[in-house]
Amino acid sequence: ITSTLTDYDNLTIPKGATLLVQASSAATIRVAGDLVVAGTLSFKGDDGYSGENGNLNGTYYYYTQNRTGTRTGGVGYNGGTDGGDSICGSSNSGRTYGTDGGGSSGGARGNVVTISTYANYGTGGGAGGGHGTAGLNGGAAQSNSIGSSWGPQSNAGGVSGDANFSSGATAGFGGGGGGSHRYSSSYYHGGGAGGSGAGALTVIVNGTFDLKPSGLVNGRGGAGGSNGGQFGGAGGGGSGGGFHCLAGHAQIDGIIDLRGGRGGPRASGYYSDYYLYRNVYTYGTNRHGGDGGLGRCRIEAGNLSNVDEVRVFGALQTAQINSIPTTGLG
Repeated sequence: ITSTLTDYDNLTIPKGATLLVQASSAATIRVAGDLVVAGTLSFKGDDGYSGENGNLNGTYYYYTQNRTGTRTGGVGYNGGTDGGDSICGSSNSGRTYGTDGGGSSGGARGNVVTISTYANYGTGGGAGGGHGTAGLNGGAAQSNSIGSSWGPQSNAGGVSGDANFSSGATAGFGGGGGGSHRYSSSYYHGGGAGGSGAGALTVIVNGTFDLKPSGLVNGRGGAGGSNGGQFGGAGGGGSGGGFHCLAGHAQIDGIIDLRGGRGGPRASGYYSDYYLYRNVYTYGTNRHGGDGGLGRCRIEAGNLSNVDEVRVFGALQTAQINSIPTTGLG
C-alpha cells in the first residue's frame, strides 16, 4: 500500500503473507467489516546501508576496491524520518562525520577523533532515534589499535510524540550515520548508515480487529548498518513507529512489535588476533551504533474495559470507547 488512505469492505492477511504499507506520510486503513491479521501487517523502518573496507592497491579477504561515496540512510515512510548517511570521501584529511538522523528526535551523527596524525584517525557510531522512549547513544570515536585518542559518543534522540495520539498517531525518527575514515592514500574504512524511523499507521475497523496468534503488526525501526572495519563507525537504529487501532471489537492474540531498530555492530581490527583482542579488551565497545527507542501504541475498542494480556513491544495504551469514527464507506 502506498496510499495515505485505503478503504476495504473486509480485509484478511493470511498466515505467511505480508501486507507492506509504504506511504508518503502517516497512513490510515479503514475497514467497514473485519480486519483479520494472521500474517504480517508491516510498516517497519528501512535499514541503513553497511560500510565496506577499500584498498586502491588490490582486493584482499578483508578489502574490496576503492569505496568512496555515500552509504545512504534508510528511507522513511508513513511519516517516519530518514536515517543519517555515512560519507567516505577521497580527501587525504581522513575523517568524515556522519549526518544526523532526520527530525527533532533523530539520532546524532557519528563523531571523529581529533588527533592530528592520520594513521591514528578514527570515528564513532551514530546514535539511535527516539520516540516513545529515548534511543541509545552511539559508540565513542576511537583511533586505531595504538589507542592514543578518543572522541565523544554521539547523543541519542529523545522522547517525542503524544502518548494519547491526540492529533493522530506519531511516527519514529531515524538513527545517525556513522563516521568514515581514510588511512593514507589507499585505505578506506566506510561507516554504516542509520536506519529510518518506522512511520505512523492507524487502522479504523467497524467490526472486529482480530490479530491471530500467528499474526504480527511490525512497526519496528530500521536497523543501522555495520561499519566497514577498524576505524569506521556503525549506524544508529531508527525508533519504533506509532500504531493506533480504533475498532468495534479487538481480539489481540498476536504480537505488535514497535521496538527500535538495532544499532549497527562494530567491526574489529584485521591485523592479527592480538590486535583484535586488544581492541575489544582495552577499549571496550567503541564505534557501535546506538539502538533506536521504542514506538507508541494505542488501542481503542468497545470491549476493552480491561486488558489481561496484549503482547506489545512498545509503549502501550488501551481505552474503551462507545463508538468509532465513521469510515465513510457505504
